[in-house]
Amino acid sequence: MGIADMSYLSLYDLTGIQPYIFGSNILQENLGGSYLVKQALDEWLPIISNKMGAEFQWSGGGNAMVTTADLDQAKQIATELSRCLHQTAPGLYVACTHESWDGSDDDFKARREALYRQLHANKAGRWPPAVFDGAGFTAACASTGESAAKWDKKNEKWLGPAAKARLDYGKKAAEYLQKIYPLPDDLVWTNQFDQLGRSHGEQSTLGVIHFDGNSMGQRFEKAHSLPELCELSKQVNEAGKRTLRAALDWVTANLDGIRNVDQGGFSLSIDDQSRKPCFPVRPIVYGGDDITLACDARIALDLAAKLLQEWHRNTCNLLGEPAHACAGIALVRVHYPFYRAYQLAEDLCKKTKQYLRKEHGESAEISALDWEFIAGAGLTTHDQRRKGDLYRAASDKQEQLHARPYYVVGDPPATTPYRDWSWFRNKLVHALQQQEETHTRFKELAGVLHQGARVTKIHLDRWRDRFGLSRAEEWDRKADGLWLPEPKNLPMSDGFPNNETPYLDAIELMDRMLPLRCYSTSSEAEPAVGESP
Repeated sequence: MGIADMSYLSLYDLTGIQPYIFGSNILQENLGGSYLVKQALDEWLPIISNKMGAEFQWSGGGNAMVTTADLDQAKQIATELSRCLHQTAPGLYVACTHESWDGSDDDFKARREALYRQLHANKAGRWPPAVFDGAGFTAACASTGESAAKWDKKNEKWLGPAAKARLDYGKKAAEYLQKIYPLPDDLVWTNQFDQLGRSHGEQSTLGVIHFDGNSMGQRFEKAHSLPELCELSKQVNEAGKRTLRAALDWVTANLDGIRNVDQGGFSLSIDDQSRKPCFPVRPIVYGGDDITLACDARIALDLAAKLLQEWHRNTCNLLGEPAHACAGIALVRVHYPFYRAYQLAEDLCKKTKQYLRKEHGESAEISALDWEFIAGAGLTTHDQRRKGDLYRAASDKQEQLHARPYYVVGDPPATTPYRDWSWFRNKLVHALQQQEETHTRFKELAGVLHQGARVTKIHLDRWRDRFGLSRAEEWDRKADGLWLPEPKNLPMSDGFPNNETPYLDAIELMDRMLPLRCYSTSSEAEPAVGESP
């Protein structure tokens, strides 16, 4: 059936995706939830549509579009998908709407806008799902609180229908990932957070990376026809796969250095069943421009930078225009509530986008990242944290104790060269890590920075008199003194150019990131950490 013969467009949207995927502290449930979300629109909806004689057009970002011959056919497909979700993925819901269409490109854009308006209204006005709580006679699910449906012998807890489905499909998620990205025979994917970010005898820290493309909604709105929209969706999905594959290849290529404990690396956890080392990264959501990973916190920022570089590389001509992205990274304890960690990473990513739009406009050709380390169980918002006393100098509330976000692709303004990720990572953080014997002095500097620019200048002047403080971007390890680099053409005598400081960011990361010597400089691992493509 050709598009010209079609008379209805159907737009689908999965609802409650984030709590469905991330609302558990069991990694296998998160993986199973992500797999079921992907199956719903990428597999089940196309099968149902084709079976009923309709045409599946595209899916991405939790949305999908189908073209049908009439309204009855459109409703039958929606009903069948809803039934499939209820039976196979309980707890995951779908909203949809249908619009008549004359089959022409001229009418498509108006119909698509009407679809999105009506879909938004449908989602806002839908009845909440009815939940039977067992009336006090049924045990509650340990993950969701709903009525239990099965006893999990391995973990000794009750599971509700949604948790059971996610847990069951977690195994298929691992099989699917191994199929699209097969690990070397001596490594395995892990389904446990405990096997990511854990070193014997040390505090265990997990990195949660949320990566999202910039202004992708506006790009899709620019598509003037259904074929153009389908082509854009295809290109975005392929770019996302290549981006993830390249980032994982980078980790694999550098794995010898990453697990070289003598060089500052860390040993990998051993899987209980296979007795093989666990790969230190676990993709959870990976579809198009939306990627969420969990990994050892010590490689999280370098991995996020690599993702941003590869996304830009793989989207340099996305329908004729280059694309960029932002990443937020939450560095948390392994047993920190995972949903909060994800929300923090997503919040950091969103705020980074807002910052770039404010500073450079909607069309900014920049990719950037931001991060935050949470030691406890903080529940404050991004604005409360960044505008509160925690990130303001005690002597002057206008002086902020960080310089985030950092620009991974694209140049920061000439007035803030220290925001360049390459300089920050490869020069400043590297300089502090190289001087292992003086880490105590730099941690002392962290306390001084909290007192503001005036006190910091006095302290740095004393260092210059006493130690011969070097500001050079390159440094001779045999030379005496301390090494605290400054960007070219920007003196930082008080540590607070533009009333902000990158020094505290670097001090906080110097013991939480791997030294550059852990990463290979071979051609297979190009570009180097922090280097723009």
